[in-house]
Amino acid sequence: MTYTVKITSVKAPEVQWFSDINPTSFAAYAEWAATLPGIVSVTKQKPNANTVVRTYVFDDQAAYDNFKAEHAANVDSQLRQTYNESNNIVSTFEVLNG
Repeated sequence: MTYTVKITSVKAPEVQWFSDINPTSFAAYAEWAATLPGIVSVTKQKPNANTVVRTYVFDDQAAYDNFKAEHAANVDSQLRQTYNESNNIVSTFEVLNG
């Protein structure tokens, strides 16, 4: 059974997204993440200029747990997390099925 997680990120209008201020790091992260096993798909929606919704589908919860651990250890992910925290960009995680 697949495991689906929705991550919604919201920023203030005067704040830029990390991908806009550091596109090289963001691209490196995306390239790296694509190599992780167990990711079935990732979709991105922008309901407005200040909100991004990414929906990840994994093979199972074990694949998601591996992704979370690898994501937390990734240098580019850590840079983005620090930027987000410094700029009050808030992300919420919701398990849609699993």
